[in-house]
Formats: sequence, structure tokens, C-alpha cells
Amino acid sequence: MSDREMLQTIIQKVGQKIPTVEWNKQGEIISFRCDYGSLGQIPREIGYLRSLQLLSFSGQKLQEVPSWIGGLSQLQILNLSQNELCSLPKAFNLLEQLQDVYLQKNHFEEFPEVLCTLPRLENIDIGNNHLRSLPPSLRLLKELVTFYINNNPLHRLPPEIGSLRKLTSFNSMKTSLEVLPPEIGALAFLDEINLAHNALSSLPPEFWKLTRLASLSLSFNRLLEVPAEIGNLQALEVLSLEGNQLQSLPAEIGSLQKLEVLYLADNKLRSLPREIGNLPILSELDLENNELEEFPLEIGKLVELEVFILDGNPLKDPPPSIVRKRWPTNIRYLQEKYQRSLKERS
Repeated sequence: MSDREMLQTIIQKVGQKIPTVEWNKQGEIISFRCDYGSLGQIPREIGYLRSLQLLSFSGQKLQEVPSWIGGLSQLQILNLSQNELCSLPKAFNLLEQLQDVYLQKNHFEEFPEVLCTLPRLENIDIGNNHLRSLPPSLRLLKELVTFYINNNPLHRLPPEIGSLRKLTSFNSMKTSLEVLPPEIGALAFLDEINLAHNALSSLPPEFWKLTRLASLSLSFNRLLEVPAEIGNLQALEVLSLEGNQLQSLPAEIGSLQKLEVLYLADNKLRSLPREIGNLPILSELDLENNELEEFPLEIGKLVELEVFILDGNPLKDPPPSIVRKRWPTNIRYLQEKYQRSLKERS
């Protein structure tokens, strides 16, 4: 039976939900999407589409993955997100061409170790499940580039996380982490990491070796301070530190010459270092709900600032009348004050 004939059979089974398909020049289906419905199972006929490279059954109330899926030897992308899955079949290890797998918003309580047998796997999203741990076999995922495990009650990361040497993007938001393993410092190619909404009170010294980081979110943790080593992260463009217990920032924050966005709301900041004025392309600065009474004159050097939020501070300067007007009045006030100080010195 040809793929066109098989498609007609599949359409009859899926009912009103017409799948989206793509074909190759040989008249074979290479992409099949049938998302958001109530199928409950993947039609058996899918297993005969031997040239399939992309398969998506997201949001279809699936409770299991059939073992015959292992016969889809050309499969590269598999999306089974937003279902009711709690395990994967052993035959999954036959999917040697698989590169991307999306399993977020299912019912997994254990990380499916069969994934660790797939030599080409580059992207895994298994966020919003019920994972309590990650297996040591994680070290086998040598080609992994993105790894999303957010919204799982993990509490800790295994030291094997440091074996994922090609990782560039890591999301471990809302995973109840209290500490990070020092091995995380081995992820030399990491350019994006999200550790927001955890219980971190400090970071290991090795963390500050991640010098390629462009985006770092440590929002809503329990950090008491930011070490001087923050200055090592010269590639940073976005730094999110809101919702911690910071009372001050190190002078080294001013060495982050590529920084464009700095979120510091909901801390206990009482002062800012003069060096914050050395951020030449900073365009967003959120200082809402801190304990600031005034700013260093140098903040008026931030000529690229477009968003500047000051609400919720006991400020004496700028006065409340200026703060209420928000941007651009508040930053203009500080810029003009800085310019006046320069004239007075000259």
C-alpha cells in the first residue's frame, strides 16, 4: 500500500482532525502532524510510513507509545508533548536518527533512560513532568545541545551534567534546586541558562567559568550576594537577578560591556556601585521594590537606557514627582544631573 493510500486510512481513524503532511519527490510522507484532539493512541498505520522524518501527536491524550515506533528508522523529530505518557518502550533505542524529542507536559516520574542510548540526540524537552532525579547514564548524551528539564521536583542535578560538553541552552527553572554541582562549570559552550525559581543561596566557584553565557537567569532564588567573578562573564547580554536577597552589587558588574538588560527588582539593594555607569549599551534596568534612597551620579552615563523602573524604593533623589513620571523623565533627570556634575568639576 502506498503512503497516499495509507494516509486515507489514517484520516478515517483520526476523524475530523485532518493531519498536516509533507511529501518527498518520491511520493512518500516525510512529515506528519496531528496535534490537539482526543485520539488516545497513535494509529498503527503510522508505523508503515517508513520515510517519516517528523512525527507530531501533541495534545492527543496518549497514554503509551507503541513499540512499533522503533521501525521508523528515518525519524529525526518526535513531538509527543502534552499527553499522559509515563514511559517509553525499549524499542525507542532503534530510532538512531532521532535528533529532537519533545516530551514536556506528560506524566513521567522517571527520566526515560532509553533516550540515553540515542547517539544523535541533540534536543530534549522533558519539562513540566514529575521527574525526581536524572540518571548517571545522562553522560552518554554527548551530542546534546539543548536540555529543558524545567518544572520538575528534581532537588539536585547529578555530576554527570558536566558530561554534556556540547550543551548551549539549559533550562532548569522551578526544579527545587538548593545547590549546583561543581561539574556544571565544564559546560564551556553554554550560552543560555535558566535557573530561576529555585532555592539557590550560592553558586559554586566553577559556575563563573561559563564565559560564553549570553543569558543568565537566577531570578527568585535565595542569593545573598553576587561575587566579583560575575565580571568573568564578558559575553552576558541579559542578566536576571530579581527576587533574591541582594543588598549590594560588586563593582565588577560594570565590566559587562555587552549587557543590554539587567533585572534587579524585588531585592534589598541599598546602593549601586558607581561602575554601573560603565555599561555602554544597557537599555533596560529594573530596580523596582528595593531599598534605594539615591543613585551614584554615574548612572547618568547610561545614554542607551530605554526602560528604567524605580517604583517601590524610598528614594530621596530623584524626588517622587520624577519617579512617578517614569521613563523617560526619570532617566533624563539623572542624565542631566550627571552632566551638571561634570560642568561643576571642570
